[in-house]
Amino acid sequence: MLGLFKKKLKPKWEFTKSGNLWRALFLADSNKIIGEHRGQTEKKASFFLLDNETGALVWEDFVLQHSGGPIAGKPIGDGWWVGLEGVYKHLAYLHSYEDPSVPEHMGLWALDTHTKTISWERPDTAFISM
Repeated sequence: MLGLFKKKLKPKWEFTKSGNLWRALFLADSNKIIGEHRGQTEKKASFFLLDNETGALVWEDFVLQHSGGPIAGKPIGDGWWVGLEGVYKHLAYLHSYEDPSVPEHMGLWALDTHTKTISWERPDTAFISM
């Protein structure tokens, strides 16, 4: 009976990146993993996509940015106050915060993980649950 517990499992693959891997969620429809990376020293958050089977990096360094107006192209939440809310099919839902001093989520952006683009956005929406 004790012989069953002597074998150790080995990971199929490993992924490393400097900084903190803050959160990771499985995209069941596309067999991928989306992750949130946080660089503590530079205070920048970005997102990456891995192949679930091989661990290969599909894309990385996606930064959520304003899409229009005079601040188009600038990082939302100063590039730090953003996060991964949830996933559905091939979409990853990202959020910002109402204010850096308030931990309430504000806004919702649907990131198409196939194209690495925003499908739709509602920056004015307060989001409660998924």
